[in-house]
Amino acid sequence: MFLKFFAASVACSMLLSSAVAAPRLVGGGDLQAKDEALDNYIRLVINNFFAALDTGIPALGLPILDPLNLGDITIPTLTVTGGHIDASIQSTAINGLSYLTLTALHLDVPKLAMDLRSILPYLKISGQYSIDGIMLGVFPIFGDGPFTVELFDLVMLGGGDLDIDPTGKYLQLSSLKMDANFTTMAFNFENLLGGGDLGATINEIMGQLGSSIFEQVKPKILDGLINGITKVVNDALSQLPIGEAVDVNKRIPPVV
Repeated sequence: MFLKFFAASVACSMLLSSAVAAPRLVGGGDLQAKDEALDNYIRLVINNFFAALDTGIPALGLPILDPLNLGDITIPTLTVTGGHIDASIQSTAINGLSYLTLTALHLDVPKLAMDLRSILPYLKISGQYSIDGIMLGVFPIFGDGPFTVELFDLVMLGGGDLDIDPTGKYLQLSSLKMDANFTTMAFNFENLLGGGDLGATINEIMGQLGSSIFEQVKPKILDGLINGITKVVNDALSQLPIGEAVDVNKRIPPVV
């Protein structure tokens, strides 16, 4: 069992920042120290958001994401050796997102950019599946029943743009893109039939199906995280009048 950090609080602002005071970032002082203070503060805010994924944050309109219930999903036809597989999954649920941990984050204020890296030791996708197809030209493969796809050692990377709010005093996260990949996968599809004695080939095909299931649910997972991260970061930044110290006209364009 992985330990989770959760700053319990009724008020959203206390949930997001109860363990550290918001840094004072306007005026003189050591620029590097101010950068580190801001990074540490926003890192704590995002990690507290991750820990609250199994409860949601009603004050910000953020729903529960652990578990994340996705319902029915059609899987694109899989092309396999000598055939194809058609599949769909139902009652799809994602468990484990609240164990996400932000391991690296940097807000580059002069460039108006934010980068982050998170890790997730374990994620489970489960539900009901149905498949029908043929392989090697002659062997039918079919089945329906419960399934689980377990993913280990996921890494999520993200990058976004910062802008100045209309008052000219506060930074806001205006866009964020993220991606996720896993290191290893385990899967179980009950009541799978067909394929003759070609166990290794069946295993490879079901591995393809497991990867395809992850690719179909990944955008839905990331959309929920991006929405939540954007809201909690902007809520935190709205308490820090640092935008007035940024010259938008000096923003450094990204390297193409």
